[in-house]
Amino acid sequence: MIVHFWDLPENRNYIILKEKFKMNVGYGNHASNIFTIYVSVAYEPSDLLFYVKGNKFKKHIDESHAIQLEDLENFIGNLRDLEKSLGNKTKIKMKANIK
Repeated sequence: MIVHFWDLPENRNYIILKEKFKMNVGYGNHASNIFTIYVSVAYEPSDLLFYVKGNKFKKHIDESHAIQLEDLENFIGNLRDLEKSLGNKTKIKMKANIK
């Protein structure tokens, strides 16, 4: 199940769905602020759905919430660092790499 929220921090239905249906729930981003994707990591979604766009100038319906292709590597690196920051019951040392 993929859940799409316009603003996940204000919409806690993700937790309700996860508990009610006892199944994996992913996060699909349609918010123009990409930081909502970073916040979704704290909810530990099974999947993340977000849009990526290249450099061609072509307007499309998902333009306002798409991540530039040139920013994708940095964006995914930040997601991985945030996932690690949640911990796994074992204390680990990590660098502060969020950009």
